[in-house]
Amino acid sequence: MLRHDGQGQEECNNQPTLNSGTGDIPNKNYMKTLDYTKISDIEFDGIDTEDYPDFCDAFITNANYDGEPMTEQQLEEINKDGSFVYESLMNHLY
Repeated sequence: MLRHDGQGQEECNNQPTLNSGTGDIPNKNYMKTLDYTKISDIEFDGIDTEDYPDFCDAFITNANYDGEPMTEQQLEEINKDGSFVYESLMNHLY
């Protein structure tokens, strides 16, 4: 997928980082993993309808992990996983 960055075209970072289908995100900063099933109440920004159906500029701005607000570092980690962001966005929109 491509996104427009105002300077030209560049690829979106949609590299999945799931651990062998376990649903966990590697998190080097915490030396533990985040379990996708514990992520809830996801909020997005950067949704551009002109970017349909890719929405590759969309990103997660807030979410809860196991009932607690996620830190900026946790949000950065999950936003690196374009597949998770896209799937969560589709669930949010539809």
